[in-house]
Amino acid sequence: MSLFSRKSPYSSKQGSVRYLDGSGLRRSMKLGAPQFAFMALLIALGLGLSVYTFVTTSNNMAEAAARSQASVEENLSRESIYNVPHLQNLIAMDNTQILQQFADSGFTTYDLGGADGESPDGSMCLMKIPDDMTLTDASVMMMGGGIGSLNASQAALLLNGSWVFDVQRGEGTEMRVRYADFSVDTIDAAIEWAVDYEGFNGENAEENDYGVDNAGNTFRAGTIDIDGTTYEWQVSAISLKSVYNISGLPENSIYVGIRLSTI
Repeated sequence: MSLFSRKSPYSSKQGSVRYLDGSGLRRSMKLGAPQFAFMALLIALGLGLSVYTFVTTSNNMAEAAARSQASVEENLSRESIYNVPHLQNLIAMDNTQILQQFADSGFTTYDLGGADGESPDGSMCLMKIPDDMTLTDASVMMMGGGIGSLNASQAALLLNGSWVFDVQRGEGTEMRVRYADFSVDTIDAAIEWAVDYEGFNGENAEENDYGVDNAGNTFRAGTIDIDGTTYEWQVSAISLKSVYNISGLPENSIYVGIRLSTI
């Protein structure tokens, strides 16, 4: 006799055919009260966790957005002196003289190309960084992909009080300075300030053109006499968001360009 016994899985036999026991299939499939209560508890816990996660994530995102906006406003509200260069005073200088002029003015500049004197055609491009920013901090921002790769807070910190100066030399000379203007509300106001600041509305200058170019820049242009030589000037401006796709900066921020060149 076997030491172990088990119930046969077969419930009936007809001749040589044996049928499996199907009694288990006839048992009720309905859940009892304890099972329903347990499932309800699981569903409630799942819903509660989902709501908590959603609310926490939404609050964190809202707080992060608020902190970012506050940082942008703080960086734009700090007192910054642009000291945009007067191109009339630089147009006859060589690169060495220009760099010395900037150094004498107390500017801290970041070389964007040619300021080391190694440009074969004499071109040069540099950025004057804000007075309250170190060259190291500006270098880290610029090396990470340039201004377009910055977030709104970083861009506000770097752009408020900085400008980019470049000079191209060939058959003639062309100088440009570009900067973001956060102090005015309209493009016309930004252009008017730059024209007046550069002295392009003085007795030795005249304005002969105004309009919008193919790139969407609103501009004013004319000529100016400097020490007996006639040069062409142009001041243009466009919405800053058309230049840098940086979300979070003020909608009325303006990007200004000033150009002075030989004819």
